[in-house]
Amino acid sequence: MSPRMASFNRARIGKATPQDFQHILSLGVASGHFDKLKTSPQEWADANLGIDCTGFAIAYYDYVDQLSIDKPPYSGGVSCPWLLTTTRKNKRPGMTDVLIWDFDDIEEDDIILWMYASGKESRSPGHISVIYDTDASTNTLYCAESNGSADKSGHAGPRYTQRVWGSVKGSGGGQYIELDKGAVVIIRPPVRFP
Repeated sequence: MSPRMASFNRARIGKATPQDFQHILSLGVASGHFDKLKTSPQEWADANLGIDCTGFAIAYYDYVDQLSIDKPPYSGGVSCPWLLTTTRKNKRPGMTDVLIWDFDDIEEDDIILWMYASGKESRSPGHISVIYDTDASTNTLYCAESNGSADKSGHAGPRYTQRVWGSVKGSGGGQYIELDKGAVVIIRPPVRFP
């Protein structure tokens, strides 16, 4: 089995696919790398492999076949501004705007972007989260996301998060939703990105 350097490059920048991880770990097993390190493939993967927030979201949407991914996004070409711009250019038929401002309009698989309506990021680095459910009685968004900071149990990979919807603030390009005291927009991705 020959190394596919693209898999290693994507893993290095947090954009690897599940197939990339499988390839990397298979090479480690076949070469005896884990035996030499006296570790299991799982222990090594936990310590050395991971994905960032956009890597997680792109892999998820690719998995559920809502995105047509080419090399640039999996090679680090996806960012929060790219997602907003691409979604605006390719919005679903019948939608006047891809931004969602009403809690009751949120659907499973909508995207939270830490930015303003203008496309300017509200935090650096930016962040992205995928909504999988809501609870209107508590204004809670249930999300899946990944980032480099550890949660209360020391886990730094993909995880489930609960976020509390505040209110819509600002106007025009400065409009945003207050979410856990942060400024975000919520978008509905098109069926497929180009």
